[in-house]
Amino acid sequence: MAEQSKLLGYDTQKILEQMKEEYWKGLSEGAEEAQEAQLQVVTFWLAGEFYAVDAVLCKSIIKVPGIVRVPQVPAHVLGVINLRGRITSVVDLRRLFGLKEDPLGEKARLLVVEVGEIATAVVTEEVAEITLRPQAGLQPPAPGSTQMRTEFVKGYFQETAPAEGEAKKSLLIYLDLEKILRSREMTVDYRAR
Repeated sequence: MAEQSKLLGYDTQKILEQMKEEYWKGLSEGAEEAQEAQLQVVTFWLAGEFYAVDAVLCKSIIKVPGIVRVPQVPAHVLGVINLRGRITSVVDLRRLFGLKEDPLGEKARLLVVEVGEIATAVVTEEVAEITLRPQAGLQPPAPGSTQMRTEFVKGYFQETAPAEGEAKKSLLIYLDLEKILRSREMTVDYRAR
């Protein structure tokens, strides 16, 4: 059979060996690319800055429904909503951290997030996208680089951010949502009131 393939001008053994090498080379290149750690994040706008949180913590993104005010809660707790039969608190990080508060527009959304047993909805002025960012591009938080308190910032990415049909150069501030939701400021203690 080897003689027959050589008669036709083909060396099947050599061709099969080349195909095998290309196959294994393709697998090893794919493994190298897969090893580059990626962070899946939800990006959004808040107080004129571009933020990201871990996508795995976000259970849904919804339009802002009617929020029922709750008496005697901190100002950053806007109230509660009925989310598929579950009463969920709504928090505004702008109020919590003293950021600029523009009125919420048509693009405002709530990020429904869960951290352990804590479930809440976080107000955003606009959700941009759910995307991957290379972990190698994450830079440590620099004091003064954001209005947000640095203990709640994991780091930032330098990039071009989508904003109302155009792109602008900005920092993508990667928030530590777990630390924010577990912080003392987020705890409502009715006994203290």
